[in-house]
Amino acid sequence: MISLRNLTYLATQKRKDAEVLFASGRYNGAVYLMSYALELMLKRRIAHTLSFASGFPDKTTARKQQARVRAQAPEGARTRPARRGKKANIQ
Repeated sequence: MISLRNLTYLATQKRKDAEVLFASGRYNGAVYLMSYALELMLKRRIAHTLSFASGFPDKTTARKQQARVRAQAPEGARTRPARRGKKANIQ
């Protein structure tokens, strides 16, 4: 898990780096780092909104949670949404 504090710290650092790159005229790098900072802040907001006390879950944590949900589901219950429609037959 990435803690909320770490997400905030990393986003702030990426934003500061982006500002330096922007001031130096390195616009592509600045845009890249600002988008990275935005992603980190969005993750922080999602974790806060969904009350993830430990922070934003990584893939390993998410997989463990899915396994727990599947193990607790009643026999024959769907733990994944049904697939809708068929794929188009393109020739």
